[in-house]
Amino acid sequence: MLDVGQAHEVLARHYAKRSVGRRQPTVSDVAEIPGGLSNGMYPFTLQRADGASERRESLVLRVGHDKPQLAREFDALRRLQPTSVPVPVVYDVDEDLHGWNFGIMERVDGVNLWEALDGLAHAEATDLLKQFFGVLAEIHTSDWRRMGLDSLDVPDGVHGYVDRLLAGYRHEAGWLGTDALDPVLDWMEANRPPSDHYVLLHGDYHGGNVIADGGAIVAVVDWECVSIGDAANDLCWMPLLWRAFGGADDDQAGLLMQHYREAVGRDVGNLEFYLAARAVRLLLYMMMTTAHGARGGPRRPGAEIMLLSEPPLRCAEVLQQKTGIDISSAVAAALDGMREGDPSPGG
Repeated sequence: MLDVGQAHEVLARHYAKRSVGRRQPTVSDVAEIPGGLSNGMYPFTLQRADGASERRESLVLRVGHDKPQLAREFDALRRLQPTSVPVPVVYDVDEDLHGWNFGIMERVDGVNLWEALDGLAHAEATDLLKQFFGVLAEIHTSDWRRMGLDSLDVPDGVHGYVDRLLAGYRHEAGWLGTDALDPVLDWMEANRPPSDHYVLLHGDYHGGNVIADGGAIVAVVDWECVSIGDAANDLCWMPLLWRAFGGADDDQAGLLMQHYREAVGRDVGNLEFYLAARAVRLLLYMMMTTAHGARGGPRRPGAEIMLLSEPPLRCAEVLQQKTGIDISSAVAAALDGMREGDPSPGG
């Protein structure tokens, strides 16, 4: 990904191209937002002429390798703008002369949910978490067809979504050169549940992608995984992260998920299956981060959490509870091999 200096250059070239024949805006205060495994986020200040005065805007540069993915993300944000789902205003989507694909959006004041929860009293934290699940309910009850989001490749049939998900997991495990997850993936393919109600999914809905300010949720960001699919896959991500990294206890998580059910007005099936699927997803993230670091690649700020030793074991425990299969030793051996550079990705 870009460093701060490169991000500044991308912005300077972009605004120079957009300012032919008139005064070029000034870009300053470029920084990097920690976290993220694929796209980079860089807040900056833009100062431009507004008549006889100067106007300052707080914006964010979002950079990635995948142009169609970035265009899809920004299109979804534009279509969500008139709804009750809190999303940042989006502006340009462009490609830099060096091949970087990027978009520019509004910078929303606040901190991510993890930071907002830190130090809060139980009642205040519960209220904020209820808002978190309430916003997810708003996303899932959005009329995605009316918004024109059927362009997101709607799954075909009741198994279309889960088949696509599992095929993606197989592909990533193959790229990593590991068969540690194969027994669980075999079980999932043999026990894949049908989905009777497809909804708009954020795809990576957790505390790091939700912005809070003054005790209220003000924005949901990082829509790179936006899709149409089974609500349970979105709903299970935060509970899985709580189990892996510590957080709400099972009783509190259950109450918050009940709040979600009440907000959507329907029960949600397939939760046990997708909790296991999310455990696989998290193990793949950890393996990718480990393998990338072993190959000498630069680590994104915030990626260190993916290298902790306890979360993989907790994910393996979840998988054993849901599938009856113990892959803890295989996962530990695979991670050890990746730290030493064997197996190598793509091998």
